[in-house]
Amino acid sequence: MAGGGADDGGSYSLVTGSVYVFNLIVGAGALALPDAFSQAGYIGGTVLLFILAMASAITSSFMIEAMSLSNALAKSRGMVQDDDTNSDKAPLLKGNINETADDDKDALFRITHRPLSEMAFLAGAFFTPLGEKVFYAVIAIYLYGDLCIYAVAVPKSLRSVFCPLSDGNATEYLDTFGNGYSTHSNHSEICFLGLTHEKSYYAFLVIFALALGPFCYFSMTKTKWLQIFTTVMRYVTFLMLISLAVVGIIHPDPFVKPTNEDHPPKFKDITVFNLHGMTIMFGVSVYAFMCQHSLPSLLTPISNQRNLPRMVFIVFILVAFFYYALIYSAILRFPAKTLTDPNYDVYTLVFADYPVRFCSVFLQLFPVFVLSTNFPIISITLRNNLITLGRKIRGIPPGQVLQSKTAMLIERLLVPTLAIGPPILVAFFTTEVEVLISFTGSYAGVGIQYVIPTMAVYSARRVARGELGNDSTKANPFKSVFYHDVWIFISLFWSAACVIIVTYNHITQAK
Repeated sequence: MAGGGADDGGSYSLVTGSVYVFNLIVGAGALALPDAFSQAGYIGGTVLLFILAMASAITSSFMIEAMSLSNALAKSRGMVQDDDTNSDKAPLLKGNINETADDDKDALFRITHRPLSEMAFLAGAFFTPLGEKVFYAVIAIYLYGDLCIYAVAVPKSLRSVFCPLSDGNATEYLDTFGNGYSTHSNHSEICFLGLTHEKSYYAFLVIFALALGPFCYFSMTKTKWLQIFTTVMRYVTFLMLISLAVVGIIHPDPFVKPTNEDHPPKFKDITVFNLHGMTIMFGVSVYAFMCQHSLPSLLTPISNQRNLPRMVFIVFILVAFFYYALIYSAILRFPAKTLTDPNYDVYTLVFADYPVRFCSVFLQLFPVFVLSTNFPIISITLRNNLITLGRKIRGIPPGQVLQSKTAMLIERLLVPTLAIGPPILVAFFTTEVEVLISFTGSYAGVGIQYVIPTMAVYSARRVARGELGNDSTKANPFKSVFYHDVWIFISLFWSAACVIIVTYNHITQAK
């Protein structure tokens, strides 16, 4: 049986892979951080964001280790074969891992088979039957929820820029979830391609589906230029947000309408620590470093994986640096009254009335750049997990090349359609997704980001020690820096704490 390699779509460099991971982590949710941070205080917010970054980095390293162990076990069993792995050697690796040459050891543990690395396969291979069922429920809820959010938010963001509601100075704004609100109530004004404000949403939805939907039918490598383009847009946007804030600190020039009371605050007036604000920030930023679900699709095609764990850790540091730069420039430039104003819960909206029109429009389009990049990644991740589930139901081993044309058509056409079709339909029939966001993000997200990677690496180590020898997990070049078992318990404890704190946050906000 031959197994598909990097999604059977070619490979890319370590640098390109790091760009993909960075793009996935930095979502539009980053724009809600300044508001939450100003409420938590600069001491409490700084510490909490660091803890969240470390927690996600730990479980990401768990995910990478579990992926490598899954590939190694399959190769040692003769289930798959790489061009650089001699299948005749594979049985000799059992119980003799310390006597194996470094090159063979790297080839054994290298993450070369994407189907063997997906969360769905890890759950099937290492979880109990009940655990596997829970996994599929969690992954479906989370990924479908994400795709629904993107399918609604992008058309709304485009509409707010190219077809805003306005009567004089009144302007439509978008909240965190892409929901528009305005003081103007006339939705029949012609504004885009002869369409009204309300109908323009559907035009943008069709454009969104036609432009990004086809990516789900191909491999992750086909999104390379889209990823590079949006990466440039992200860097430009962050630098613009930070630069405009710094300029405003040095040369105060109020522009936020209608009050123009956005003078930089005195440092003594900035909140230092607020416990209630900490819970609010936790609810906003607990998934600011989410990427674990798509690591198999993003990392498998990387050709040189020798420094893979280090690269992922560096990406987390880079993302944290951007978050801190964005947040501190914001709280030093704008008073808490402005940042916590419901009209500006997305940071880019603070610049909606910026005197330089280009900057204003460009910053309002930032959510479009971010979500448009993430939509193909999330849809491909969902498609791959659905394929794994389908193969398991039909009894087809992961990585096996399909001989039936009907089976190939199902996986190449039907399954991708099942991945992107429902979210597009949801976006067509409703634009109210707040409840969906709060459920999928708060609870399913804990499972995807923390619980599943932790349990996967714990179970994979037990199986690998039994089949490859007790020292096999220590010899794994992709093992987590946080290898000691104590980190397993810390991660699970943190997962439980996340559920409790987020639930408390939902209850207090509902009152």
